[in-house]
Amino acid sequence: SGKVLSVADGPALSVVGDFEEGNEKKVGYSVFTLGTSNAAAFTLYAPAKDFEAFQPQFDAIVNSYKEK
Repeated sequence: SGKVLSVADGPALSVVGDFEEGNEKKVGYSVFTLGTSNAAAFTLYAPAKDFEAFQPQFDAIVNSYKEK
């Protein structure tokens, strides 16, 4: 699934997908943002059972991003 959001006052898109690696269920979560002079991509891969615990920390990193 995807969601439009704002990062560093610019447009961004987040994408979440479930997948398996070996026999372990995992979640991939990426945020892509376009600034005035560059683009940035942030990606988190985590075991599905741990994703909810990691997501707030990951979101804090994304939200702290400032375009230079």
